[in-house]
Amino acid sequence: MRKPDLCFYKYVLDEIKAEPSSVVFVEDRFENVLAARSLGIVFDNVEWVRQALRNLVSDPISRGEAFLENRAGCLESETNLGNNVAENFAQLLILQTTRNR
Repeated sequence: MRKPDLCFYKYVLDEIKAEPSSVVFVEDRFENVLAARSLGIVFDNVEWVRQALRNLVSDPISRGEAFLENRAGCLESETNLGNNVAENFAQLLILQTTRNR
């Protein structure tokens, strides 16, 4: 058996004793993605998968520190709709926590 046969994906899931929704499938061939998706393996939210993988393989603290350094002086709060909020509470909280002007 081999990809994109459904029996391949079912076999792998049985061997690792995992539910389709708990695995990440990385693939560049469309026909393999379709087969995996039919079993519920592939995530539709690509950005969520990218973020989850980034969190697994990198150090979130160093990424956070790099984000703050890159955004120094530009740390306005932003809503989930992308609107900036004119306030200084978040900036003061960051200053108090990091002690880094």
